[in-house]
Amino acid sequence: MIAEIVIDIFYLINIISGLPLEFTAITLLAIGASTGDLVASVVLARANKAVMAIIGCYSGALFNLLLGFGLCMMKYDSLL
Repeated sequence: MIAEIVIDIFYLINIISGLPLEFTAITLLAIGASTGDLVASVVLARANKAVMAIIGCYSGALFNLLLGFGLCMMKYDSLL
């Protein structure tokens, strides 16, 4: 039931914006996946730990990039 509503919202945004449905879905998925990081950074910034919040913004994305790319390269090397 909830999944059908979410898909209908994707279609509505697709119709309004004229963007491809895949682009809309991936964008909204990325926004949803980043919400937890946003909340954590805001909480840290309000606790007078702004430097830690800024470091968290960059380090989370960098960790995901390096880990994902590293695992892909390990898989690619094993295929050769």
